[in-house]
Amino acid sequence: MPNSSKFAFTGKEMEGFSVSKFAIELEKVEDEKKAAEMVSKKLVDAKNTLSKEWKKEKKNLEEIGKLLENSKWLLTRMNFMSGGKTSENDLLVAREILEIGARYSVAAKDMKGFDCYMDLLKGYYFDMKQCFKSESPSMYELLGLNLLRLLSGNLISDFHTQLELFVHQDVKKVLENPFIAKVVKIEQNLTEGRYHQLYKEKLTAPTEAYRYFVGLLLETIKNGIADCLQMAYEHLEEEDAAELLNIGEDSKEDIKEFAAKRNWKTDEKGRYCFDCVKNPYAINEKDKHDWIEQSLSYAKELEKIV
Repeated sequence: MPNSSKFAFTGKEMEGFSVSKFAIELEKVEDEKKAAEMVSKKLVDAKNTLSKEWKKEKKNLEEIGKLLENSKWLLTRMNFMSGGKTSENDLLVAREILEIGARYSVAAKDMKGFDCYMDLLKGYYFDMKQCFKSESPSMYELLGLNLLRLLSGNLISDFHTQLELFVHQDVKKVLENPFIAKVVKIEQNLTEGRYHQLYKEKLTAPTEAYRYFVGLLLETIKNGIADCLQMAYEHLEEEDAAELLNIGEDSKEDIKEFAAKRNWKTDEKGRYCFDCVKNPYAINEKDKHDWIEQSLSYAKELEKIV
């Protein structure tokens, strides 16, 4: 946990408030119920300030990050002081804070932070479902975003594991939800190798966060194709490389930029030459020998079992 005294809330309703000062105030309160009420009130104020800041058209991500740090401290205190008996109102406030945190992480391109927020939110969406009268309006959007995050990271098995979370719900309702249906369609196109369709999916993505993750997925695909090109060809024309990588003819600068990132060099004829590029799947002799030895050992053990 970062040094909480560095972060202070802003906003009219939280003016003059800081975590360190509030922590000292709490230490002086002997009545646990009163202390819990103090935390609950401050948490509502924190959520309102955070929500107001997030809804601004021009978002100050640095300020939102500070507000989130303070809110997380209050959430920790709330959980500790409630002894597991948190009211529905406090849970609603906590859920909304975490949902803003997940969106903030995408905007800040903090994937580890996004994963942490989603791990917490899944507890609210599934494990504590009975504690709420209704589902969160943001639930399917964020769960779909999490599925897309797994696809963009090439974590296909984790993607299907997350889909299994919907087994105990109305599967038809879930799969027909536009946010989830969008990601399932993207995964089908990916599985079937219809990469050109993914570019269309990016253009029709429901939110900016979805477009961001589809963009990451396209980069993952491009790099996978590029690895194969380096294995399959000794050299390749720029136009052919652009076509295979699904880079449009009117985007010559894009293919040049991509080639530079991959350290592709051109020969005297202007073709990309892969002879000097390191094979991403190359195995050195020692590793190859160890792999063969290990495989033979497994085979012998299997024979003993049979």
